[in-house]
Amino acid sequence: MIKASVITALCIPVLCAAVPADYTAEIATARQQADSWQSNLEQVSADLEALGVDLTAPTAAAEIPETEDTVAVADQGLLFDTANSRIIYLGNVRLRDARAHLNAAEQLHIYLQDLTDDSEEKQEPPAPLADAAQTEGIGLTENTSVPPAEEPDAESPPPSEDAAAPTAEQAPSTEPEPSAEPAPLTDTKAATAEKAKEEGPAIIYVHSAIADTINNAILLYAPAAGKDLYMQQGQNSVRITPASDAPARILADPQGNILLEGGIIDLRMVDKEGGISTLNTQGGPVYYHAATHTLHAP
Repeated sequence: MIKASVITALCIPVLCAAVPADYTAEIATARQQADSWQSNLEQVSADLEALGVDLTAPTAAAEIPETEDTVAVADQGLLFDTANSRIIYLGNVRLRDARAHLNAAEQLHIYLQDLTDDSEEKQEPPAPLADAAQTEGIGLTENTSVPPAEEPDAESPPPSEDAAAPTAEQAPSTEPEPSAEPAPLTDTKAATAEKAKEEGPAIIYVHSAIADTINNAILLYAPAAGKDLYMQQGQNSVRITPASDAPARILADPQGNILLEGGIIDLRMVDKEGGISTLNTQGGPVYYHAATHTLHAP
């Protein structure tokens, strides 16, 4: 349903030394898309509240079928928004796929190809549900010791137990040669798919999420002052704690570039040399550039 290049984008090796670069324009574009999709999530919440629907109300848990196919279930049902070619799953949503196990407390939107449209052009971002109803660089640093991971809440998975701390013998990565060519994206996709197969699916806990299967993009979202946004696969993990006045967000675009924002951003990843690298920062944004496999912050 969602291509591996998006699901496993946060779980690929990165360079420890970021090449100085200016991604201001790319970050602005990503933020604009994230803002638009966040507005869609908030609009659906407002519409449901007006209808008296409480997504936090306790309900019987929907059973997840035993199948190797991609499957999604939701305790409070789903909506078919044909005007915008999307399905909205509501309340304790669980999506199971060979590449990812996604758990969304309230909403999961999946945008689908409009089967009535014979053109091959990309679709514009869909309108909010209310409208449908009316129809330079900061690189990772190699650590010889990793601080204890924050204890997850009951609804969040713990950090991987097999994530061993790096030893002092690991040499820090050096800045890549200017003439070095980035690995072809096709090779990266194959490598990430193989990595996902070896380490198992990515485990994702969010408040709400949007998956655009037309353009192969995804937004993971947690509201301001809400619970942590958490993603883990093998020794790679990202935890974003929302600020009291700002949400936590991860946006992955069709090229595999990723924007991370939130109160506290805590990354733990396998670097180019196979060592464990960490990055802890507040606010963000942190921007992952897929073509060069580097992380940047303005």
